[in-house]
Amino acid sequence: MIPDFKTYIGESVWSDIHKRSVGSSVRKEDDVNKMDKEELCDYLKDHYVMLNSPYDIIVDEITDGIGICVYSLKGNRYCYLHLCDFSTNKYVELTDLYNKHMRDLLFGYYSVYEDTDNGNFIISPLKEDDSKITNEFFIEVLDFLLKIADNMHHPCLKKKTSTFESVWSDIHKRSNGEQVRKEDDINQLDYTDFFNYIYCLYWPTEWNDGETVDQFPSPIHDNTLKIQVPLTHIPKPSGVGYIVPPITMCFNGSNGKLFDVILSSKLIDKYPDTEKILGIEYKFEYPQKNLPIPHIVKKNGQMTNNDCIKIIDRLLDMVDKPLFKKNS
Repeated sequence: MIPDFKTYIGESVWSDIHKRSVGSSVRKEDDVNKMDKEELCDYLKDHYVMLNSPYDIIVDEITDGIGICVYSLKGNRYCYLHLCDFSTNKYVELTDLYNKHMRDLLFGYYSVYEDTDNGNFIISPLKEDDSKITNEFFIEVLDFLLKIADNMHHPCLKKKTSTFESVWSDIHKRSNGEQVRKEDDINQLDYTDFFNYIYCLYWPTEWNDGETVDQFPSPIHDNTLKIQVPLTHIPKPSGVGYIVPPITMCFNGSNGKLFDVILSSKLIDKYPDTEKILGIEYKFEYPQKNLPIPHIVKKNGQMTNNDCIKIIDRLLDMVDKPLFKKNS
């Protein structure tokens, strides 16, 4: 017999959900913005585990706030995140932002400017109407940096996971319409949102030589928007230098919708079985008779954003020394 949901998760947990949903129970982690710096420091220590860091989460009297060593860099250098001026006008400060990909991601999600006096970076919400710095915002930035550092650097701490908290938060937000998960909505993303999605989904590998996921706004004479993902390096026949074949996704400049997916002919020359590797649901077409440039089409139905992700994944698995890896 399959138990009902209340029985399955336990009476005490169900009671907690009920009390919180009707407002009769407010736990400390629900009210993090009211914590002073000592309470916030204790909260962070309860919710994060230090890894390979010589520094603990501390109350920093110099900055009147909280100091955290977020990740390490080469040469025994460390990046610190501070929540400063706790008793007056809080602000969030980051001490190191040399990695270009990390910089691009951070600038895409937050308002960031460099303090020319000390070279540190001040981070605030992107929307002006959300400009007040709260404890919750500081934690959001910390989690964002740890997610990036987990792929690009060596994080100095890790967030403890709570299955119940994550499930409860997801149930609550999705039930009242506050949250739509990307995997539920990827095909509805327009050109700009889909570019941001791809940019955050794929990270440079050790073979990447500075290539990035690029977007090309519509020129005056055309109404096409493009997103390109470089796939690999192919040495030139001369032996000097290399070619970087991309996959190119084309979007209508008027409505931002996907209408074409194109591969480089150089990629097909190097990997002649590409069409088979993409799977039976896709095929190549060559609309320009004099140009051997393959356009990927779906055998049944229209190409979608989700199809693009599948194809990118398969291409990156196919090529030698892929320039990107999926952040999963």
